[in-house]
Amino acid sequence: MGDIFRATQQYDKARIAYESAAKSADLYLAPLQRLAEMYAEIGDVPQQVRYLEKLDSISPLNVNRKVSLGEAHLANGDVEKAEAFFEKAVVQMNREAADGLSALSSRIAGIYGERDPEKAEKFLRNSLEAKGKRLGREDLALFNQLGISLRRQGRWQDAITEYKRAIKIAPDDPTLYYNVGMAFAEGADFIQAKANLVKALDLDPEMVKSSASIACNFGAVFLQSGDRDRSVQFFQLALALKPGMQLALQGLERAKK
Repeated sequence: MGDIFRATQQYDKARIAYESAAKSADLYLAPLQRLAEMYAEIGDVPQQVRYLEKLDSISPLNVNRKVSLGEAHLANGDVEKAEAFFEKAVVQMNREAADGLSALSSRIAGIYGERDPEKAEKFLRNSLEAKGKRLGREDLALFNQLGISLRRQGRWQDAITEYKRAIKIAPDDPTLYYNVGMAFAEGADFIQAKANLVKALDLDPEMVKSSASIACNFGAVFLQSGDRDRSVQFFQLALALKPGMQLALQGLERAKK
């Protein structure tokens, strides 16, 4: 109805129809966008700005809307506000470009995977660099992928360095401590390996119950560090989760000798 009234230049009726549509759902953007366009069409800049700002408050990541706001403020003579919105648009576009590059690099790294860990490492580092200082919890998977790629190259110490970078971002993430522990185990430093696995368990006591492989890895590390009693418990848990698991059976036999 609003579109029909607007097309026939019945702007008051169009406004009423659009506002009625907007009231039906707080996050329904289309009628607000139509109102902003209509006021731009009839040259009512203050009203155009009003609806553009309302749209921007609901959906603040739209680059084109910020440019439109900057243009409207400039037409209204508010030079400082115009420049502020133009700058926000540029910042948002840079973020979107960085996020897109990061996602693309991560995808390429996943394709290389086990086939070429060095190439996977290269693209994962590109992905992390693209995010710059905006690294957050949502990027932990990238650090985990990078650590795995480095460990596949036998570079367990470099893997630990990357995991520790991630721990600064998420100091309460048990998976990171588990991965640090497994990297130390690959370097035959079982005391440090055990310490990090204990930290992982402190943060998530249920972790060891999540898969037979994880339980078996706990058993192997605790056995190598000299804690036979607890290693037996972990191997038994692995067998409960996956009866007949050969690695767990072998580990259990060694722990009981």
